Amino acid sequence: MSDEINFPEHYTQDKVECIDYIKQQLGDNFKYHLEACVVKYIHRHKHKNNSITDLKKAQWYLQKLIDEHCQDYDASEQLGKEIYSGQFLGEDDK
Repeated sequence: MSDEINFPEHYTQDKVECIDYIKQQLGDNFKYHLEACVVKYIHRHKHKNNSITDLKKAQWYLQKLIDEHCQDYDASEQLGKEIYSGQFLGEDDK
């Protein structure tokens, strides 16, 4: 039995996850795609026979969006530490 929420079979072609391809194509705009998917699944769950499936899909996209923001936060926090420690300053700037 396939996992329709986390690994839907119809979203994988030639071992490439559709979501990974979308991220590659959208770059920095990927977060907007994730946010739109959350809104889409929240909106349409009321109109489905099995609303739990759409709510779980919204949850999956929301977690992905959170993960993306966490990666940005971790990267900016690390950059801040490097700047503060003087790693980005040239000898003439110190």
